[in-house]
Amino acid sequence: MSVGKTSGDLFRVLRSPGTLESANSRLLAALEQSPALELDGVTVSWRHLHLGPGVYSKGFEAVIHRHDELQIEYAADGRVCFMAGGDKKMILPGQGCMIMPGVYHQWRAVDSLLMAGVLINVGGHAGSSFLAALSKMSKKGMAVFRENDLVVWMEQILAMAVSSGPDAWRIEIMGSLLRAWLARCFETILDLKPWRCSVPSAKREMNRRHALCDAAVAFLRANYGHPLRVADVAAQAGVSPRHLNRLFCENLKESVAGILSEIRLQKAKALMAGNPSLSVKEIAYATGFLSPGHFTQKFKNRFGLVPGRVNSHT
Repeated sequence: MSVGKTSGDLFRVLRSPGTLESANSRLLAALEQSPALELDGVTVSWRHLHLGPGVYSKGFEAVIHRHDELQIEYAADGRVCFMAGGDKKMILPGQGCMIMPGVYHQWRAVDSLLMAGVLINVGGHAGSSFLAALSKMSKKGMAVFRENDLVVWMEQILAMAVSSGPDAWRIEIMGSLLRAWLARCFETILDLKPWRCSVPSAKREMNRRHALCDAAVAFLRANYGHPLRVADVAAQAGVSPRHLNRLFCENLKESVAGILSEIRLQKAKALMAGNPSLSVKEIAYATGFLSPGHFTQKFKNRFGLVPGRVNSHT
């Protein structure tokens, strides 16, 4: 879908106050699904995002003002002339400008204009130096940018914001696109290499370990009825059996074999309670145990009674 066609459709749709209100509401909801961007010592997070009143008429002029936060204005359709810190820039459709905190600015709609406004918080112990580097790259407090991905992603975001129907995961998808859009905005203006994390932070590493354990447990739950070795599970997780066992013991306080045994025993207990006619042998093999005797011993050790007596105690 072309930029002009998309923007033209959005123009027509956004002339409806009800649609505009719904679109702005969805954009704000999407921000909640868009986690902060992190660099080494820098945290970049959303403060606000809106489409203003929708379509600004040709000749509309904003009052001179400033923001304490970093600001981005993006022309989805129509030209807009920005004045900031004594500088003047013509922003074309598909272009944006980043205005530094505290810089007085104003703008005028050269055409009928659809524009998205964004406020950004920059924090972290290196946040001040990050903003200083941005200011150095800008001219008198304003930097203009354009990139094809930004055009495509913003089209998709706005189209989802104004579309009707109960699209599954619409807000989550919008949040992901917004995060990618914001990251690319910074990449078009500034070399981010000085702030990139050379090694994962402790928090990221902890999250990675938990995610790996969760994925391995999910695999165990999906395949408990089949013969499984620790090596099989480790191969699915992309780590060695020794490393996977160490992660399980550190994060779940149990070995891979111990977790698998617990899953099988709980499944067996539920199966037994729901299907009284099934024999111990049938249940043992259905839940992945090698023999009825092995199953019976494990079951008794775990629940304190033999499998055949479960129904009489439920």
